[in-house]
Amino acid sequence: MPVDDILKNSDIFGRKGKYQHAFENDMDRKGDIRVMLSVVDNLNWMSTMLHELGHAVYSKNVASDLPFLLRVETHTL
Repeated sequence: MPVDDILKNSDIFGRKGKYQHAFENDMDRKGDIRVMLSVVDNLNWMSTMLHELGHAVYSKNVASDLPFLLRVETHTL
């Protein structure tokens, strides 16, 4: 599943003062999907990046013809 467009606009590398966790967000629910990570070269961050990109790919494929309030990931409940 291609993620180049997601990574192009994402902030994936750590730096001083940056939030040190990770999340995915569809900025406008119209496909501007980004991930925020603080990746370093280790297995833990590779796993985290794949996890967040999984959320991103899901968001990318939510039906765009749904109403705005329904254009989100499904809830576990």
